[in-house]
Amino acid sequence: TIEAKALPRILAVPVQIRHVISNLVRNALLHGRAGDRPLKITIRATTEGETATVSIADDGRGIPEDQRAKIFEYFYRGDSLSSGSGIGLAYCAQVLHRMGHRLWVEGVSPNGAAFLFTAGIAREEL
Repeated sequence: TIEAKALPRILAVPVQIRHVISNLVRNALLHGRAGDRPLKITIRATTEGETATVSIADDGRGIPEDQRAKIFEYFYRGDSLSSGSGIGLAYCAQVLHRMGHRLWVEGVSPNGAAFLFTAGIAREEL
């Protein structure tokens, strides 16, 4: 199940931010599943001032705390069973960094992971 809340318009190159969001959702689908239990993915955002924080969270198997910093390095694949290339998260982090923002991961209680990133909020034209 994917539950998505309305997201604010953010300042970004559309193709790049679509790639970031789709990569994070794809990773949750591919790597988040824990056994036969259905996976739930939640996409939402909070705003503070001119900045939005977007969260893509799942209730899957989570990411061990000792791997959380390494997963944003190019070619790091977590465990040897991972089917990923080790490029997607590093690319996402690099794209956001070039926009002056960041990407990080947090654990979700009781299990799962939340990937969060910041982005500037687009002002409506007058």
